[in-house]
Amino acid sequence: MRSLPGLSGSPQIWYSHEVARGCVLLILSIVITTKAIPAEPVILRSIVFEGNSAVDSGILKSRLRHSRPGARYEPEILKYELGAIERLYEDAGFLRAAIGSPSVDITEIPGDGKAASVRIPISEGARYTLASLEVRNARALSPATLRQMCPVSSGQPYGRRKIQAWVDRILSAYHELGYMRAEVNLQEDIDDRQRSVGCVVECSEGAIYKVRRVTIANLDGPDAQEFRRRLLVGEGLVYNPEMLVMSIQLLNSMGIYRPMSEENVRITIDDAARSVDLEFTPAPQRKPDQSLQD
Repeated sequence: MRSLPGLSGSPQIWYSHEVARGCVLLILSIVITTKAIPAEPVILRSIVFEGNSAVDSGILKSRLRHSRPGARYEPEILKYELGAIERLYEDAGFLRAAIGSPSVDITEIPGDGKAASVRIPISEGARYTLASLEVRNARALSPATLRQMCPVSSGQPYGRRKIQAWVDRILSAYHELGYMRAEVNLQEDIDDRQRSVGCVVECSEGAIYKVRRVTIANLDGPDAQEFRRRLLVGEGLVYNPEMLVMSIQLLNSMGIYRPMSEENVRITIDDAARSVDLEFTPAPQRKPDQSLQD
């Protein structure tokens, strides 16, 4: 066989390369021009919980917002919704409860597509109660008062999220009093034999921080003074982050300035001086030559 003009090497190799290149181009053209055929939807025929006795199946099914008979079967959505059932058990004191992997049986329905029958195994375990609750190193806040604020009493089912929400409220109370560096840590002592939990809340209060300086950028003279007057935080006062949030909400409701958020406030904390500096950058919404005080 004679080589083609301008080409060197074996004609067989050149021919093979051209054939391979043609095949690749053909495949690419088919992929590009052919529309993807959507997968046939699978309808959820039934969903059954197995192994549960303390919590009724009806209650468990009520936590499934999307994964219900007649709806489209979406494995990822079902997996997400089963997390709500895990939280339900944990809130009821079943700290060792486990939701197993669903068993799915997909069958063909003549003339009506596919349907999925789902079985979900549950291992509930024992229900744990609150055995004891201790608050340590709380001085600015009364330990007795803090214990009374707890939504779970000794002997009641141990709701972990309820306890954590209570701890978060304690930390928020410290911040409102100016204890910017306060820490509140929860320690759990789980007794599997007694099926109970002992809790210790350790408080580290730190020092009180005050507002040292409030700066108003973009405004001058009376306008700056008027803006400062509307704030619920001020120089020399104990720094309360909640008052800062409320100040921004109040200013936004007036419609005098463009909507602001905490990102529009520069907060500088000086731990050595135990102080906080605030810098606001409001953008007025007003007509030309109109004062903010009008």
